[in-house]
Amino acid sequence: MLIGDDRLFFLFCTNAAGYGWYGRNSYCFGDLISFKPGDNYATVLAADDNYSGMSNYWSYPGQFSGYGLVSSLDFTGKVLLRNHTQLGNPVRFGLTSLNTNNGQQICGRGPTPFPNGADYSLWLLPTYVRQEDGHMRGILPGMLWMPQDRPYSDQTIVDNVVGQEGRRFLLVRTQYSSETEGAQIAFDITGPWR
Repeated sequence: MLIGDDRLFFLFCTNAAGYGWYGRNSYCFGDLISFKPGDNYATVLAADDNYSGMSNYWSYPGQFSGYGLVSSLDFTGKVLLRNHTQLGNPVRFGLTSLNTNNGQQICGRGPTPFPNGADYSLWLLPTYVRQEDGHMRGILPGMLWMPQDRPYSDQTIVDNVVGQEGRRFLLVRTQYSSETEGAQIAFDITGPWR
């Protein structure tokens, strides 16, 4: 599955088709919306640092621990071209959003009830890019964080999101640890993202 615009794309690959779970690896490459004016190095790459050939097939298909786009405190396999000072080497980043339990958040596996009681709705939140040193760098456009626990089935399109009138979202299941049902990410398919 490929989702993107002219400056950023997200790629989901099933690495063990027919295994019976949502073992899609998640990757992205492109430009974020930076909080730093004139940011010349606001480019992200989320990939894998750890290569393992077929002779080392893991006990479950999917990305090695810490990779992917769903864990808020994981910086593994994710790099920005430079930190906010624009100097030095690439710096690792993680993704985060509204933190409802003061610990690690998993996008699409959160503790917020669905539907939300106050407005009987699905909530989708901005996905923030955080440098490994703690500085908030910007927003990852197009991807929205889901604080609920997999409210819809894979590849459902929803358009009834509070605060997002007129926009449609594709809900994508992706790999999370060895969980059978994985996690879930929302993507704006209405556009534009910027």
